[in-house]
Formats: sequence, structure tokens, C-alpha cells
Amino acid sequence: MKESILEILAKKAPRKINDDDARLNREISRLLAKIKTKLSKSKSIKSARGGLQSMGARGVLVKENGIYSRNVIVKASYISSSDKNSRTRIRHHLNYAGQDKSDEHKNAPELYGQDDKEINIKSKINDFEIAPHIFNLIISPEDGDKLNLKEFTRDFIAVIEKDLKTKIDWVAGNHYDTNDPHVHVLIKGMDAEGKALLIKKNYISHGLRARAGQIATNKLGLKSYDEVVKSLDLRVSNTKKCELDKIIIKHKINGHFDLTKISSDNMNDLPHSLLTKRLEFLEAKGLVHKTDGHGWQIKDSLAEELRNIDRASSIISKMSEGLKADKQSCEIISAGNLKGRVIKGHVVERGYVEGHNIKEYLLIKSKEKKLVYVELEKYSEKSPAQVGEFVRIDATKPFSGPLASDQTIDKFARAHAGIYDAAEHAKRSGNSIALPPGVSAAEYAQVHVNRLELLARKGLVEKLSDGRFLLAKDYLEKISAEAKKSGDNYQPHIKVVRLSAARLKSASLNQGLSR
Repeated sequence: MKESILEILAKKAPRKINDDDARLNREISRLLAKIKTKLSKSKSIKSARGGLQSMGARGVLVKENGIYSRNVIVKASYISSSDKNSRTRIRHHLNYAGQDKSDEHKNAPELYGQDDKEINIKSKINDFEIAPHIFNLIISPEDGDKLNLKEFTRDFIAVIEKDLKTKIDWVAGNHYDTNDPHVHVLIKGMDAEGKALLIKKNYISHGLRARAGQIATNKLGLKSYDEVVKSLDLRVSNTKKCELDKIIIKHKINGHFDLTKISSDNMNDLPHSLLTKRLEFLEAKGLVHKTDGHGWQIKDSLAEELRNIDRASSIISKMSEGLKADKQSCEIISAGNLKGRVIKGHVVERGYVEGHNIKEYLLIKSKEKKLVYVELEKYSEKSPAQVGEFVRIDATKPFSGPLASDQTIDKFARAHAGIYDAAEHAKRSGNSIALPPGVSAAEYAQVHVNRLELLARKGLVEKLSDGRFLLAKDYLEKISAEAKKSGDNYQPHIKVVRLSAARLKSASLNQGLSR
């Protein structure tokens, strides 16, 4: 039998290194380690949201606001302009921010900046595209209906400029298309000197929100005790994270929260009944569990799961409102909850996930007349599915085996000195077995070759040439071991396959969604 590559390499034993060589190797290794450490310290590290740990990143440390301050939600994302697709996203966000989302009372302009000069979107797109990146902010004050959003935004930008110690180029648009008035702000990623504007991660994730809250508080004043109690009472049955959740998370010990150990100071003098109501709501959502009269077991993932539940609720509301569909017919799917399901249907909408500059989503009108929302991953598609096309959505599966094809391959290889030969297999199959109608012997053999190509990439067989593979005697045992290893803690991924490039028109796509 021909020796495997592993057997050949095993015979090439390394030469013995003498003491002088060994000492020199150790000295070189130590020197390289020192150089690597210095280089790693000098390199800037990008955060997922555009902040940089060094290399002149700007920003200051801002103290968290108190419970009586006005709350403002700030979502920030970072959009690179390094390639054509990135520049397309920048144009998309500028156009979206500039859509007229005003109602008859607000009369908001399409886009505005530091002054009242009219902004030309096309020229602003060209201007922003020359920057290495832009920052995209979505600012949503809890008292947005009480604020002059244009004035609030200009004051907010002025504070940012002071913190960053530079003038910035920006545009904004006020949106009133939801129950919560909000502002879309786009900041050009260049400072006053024309250099790349880099912002510290902590300032983006915490500082912006704290500054926005301070400005809203300055304009509207601190919330009164009654306002805070009323606001929290309204939010105890809301999936959005609130101050009560912070108290629960801060004071839980080893996942256990005891109401009797929470003093008035811990609660900022708020009534304990609010905490009880909140815990009962969280229990209904499966996020906490009552252990005794005053004790609760709290999930470590409480904050994250709350965000996921709230986001899912928001997505379904937008789906049902935008396409006039019944909420009961709307569904959010992920690779984790598909569980062997396959969904087929037409693409109703394709867009960018809110708050992201790269991640996209698809809305699918399924064969069962359901409206399905799915967020795409990096390798979900071989080519992008377009609106109107018919697609199949399922989840990837872990490596499995041995399959029936593996049994056939093993039997053939054992009879031929451990070598599988596709040409010989096709020849023998054509004479010895009844192939399915319309399937040729070459096509039948190719199915087995495809399997072996996969196994070769995993190092389970050795590819000799096109259609020829060398198998070990324990071929089936190796596949079983690999399947077990692959199945442990396997994370599935969304897979989208275009079944038809023919597109339906929008009228046909929307038909039946509201029924």
C-alpha cells in the first residue's frame, strides 16, 4: 500500500539540536517576544463600535447620571468608507436620515446642521464619502415630545465637540414615525484638521448617552419623585431595561436577590412595591424564579435577554404596521430556533438591521402566508437574494456520519487496497446496481467524490488525484469520532438558497399578509 503523507513525514525525524543552538534559539525567542509585546502596545485596536484604545482617540470619562436625570437612549455605529459597498451604506444612511418624517405639527426639515442653511443631500453624500468613516447615531430622549429636537441636537453636538476638542461636520434628521420621537445624526469621521476622527470606546458606549441625558435634564429639569415613581410604574411591565433592573442586578449575590436586604438608600427612597411588580413581570418572562417569600433566583443573562425580548417585540410591531399584517402571522427566526425546519417563500424586503451598518435582514412571505424576519450572517448567501425571489431558509448542521455513502466508499476501498477510484466505481456501479431513473453511473460516483472532498478537507482521507482517495482502515471509526466532536456545542448558522430568480411584483408579495 502507498504510504500516507503522515507516515512519510513521520520518518523525517528532526535533527538533534546541540546545546549552543538551543541556547541561541532561546535568546532569539525572548528577543522576538519583546519586540512583539512592544508592537502590540503601540498598535491601535478598533472596537466594534468605532472606538480606538489609542493612536489619538478622543473622548473624556463621563460620570453616569442619577435616577432623577432625564433618560436618553443613544445607539451608535461605525461605517467605514473603505470600499464601494461601504460607501453605498453611507449614502443609504444619509438618505434615510433625510427622509421627511415630520408630522403636521413638527414641520421638521429634511436635514439640518449647526445653522439653518439648506443642506443638499447629494453634495453632503459626496463630502462624507471622502472621510475614512462616519459615525451613525440614533438619539431617542424619553421626553422627546417635550423637547425641541433641533435645539437639543445642536446643544448635544456642541458638548461632543468640547469633549473631543475639535469641530465636527455633521447632519441630522428628526423622525416622528414611531411613538418615541428620535433623531438620526451622522458625523463625518474627520476632525477640523482633516485627520481621521477617532473616538474612545467608553465615550461611545457610555459618554454619549450620559451627555445627552445631561442636556435633556438641563432643558426640562430633574424629574420629581412622583415623576420617577410614575415612570417606573409604567415600565414595570415593559421589556425595556429600567432602573429597577439595575438595582436587581447590582444587589444579587451568587444569582440570588433578597428583597428584605434592599434598604431605602439602595432604592433611592422609591417604594419596594415597584421591585416586587418588576420581579413578577420578569418571572412571567422566564427571566427570574421565586425561591421563597422574599427571595428570587436571577439569570446571569437577565440584561441581555431583556434586550433580545424588547428588540423582538419592536421588530414584530414594525413588520405588522409596515405591511399591515396581523402580529400573529409575524415571526422572527434564527439559526438556533429553526430546529430542523425549512422555510420557503418570497423575499418581501431586504435592508440593513437598525443600528448596524453591515448586517442585513430579509423579510420572507412564506408558503404558509406568514411574514418571517431573519437576520443574515456573513456567509448566509452565495449571492444576495433580491425582493420578489423565491428562497429557502434553513440552518447549517454539524458534520455527521457515517452515512450510507460512507459505507459504500469503505466497502469499495477495502476491495481495492484502501483506494477509492471514482472512474472504477462508476464503471462497476453501471453494471452491478440499479441506479435511480435519470441518474448516470458517473453522477452516482460523483456523489461519493463530493463526500470524500469534504472528508479530505477535514484530514480524514488523503486525496491522491482527481477522483482517487486513500482511506485508512479505521475510516468509519474516524468519521464517527469527527461527527461526535463536531456535534458537541455546535453553533448553527443561517443559510439562504435562491430557488428562483423570477421575481413577483409588490402587489403579489403583499397579497394575503393581512388575512
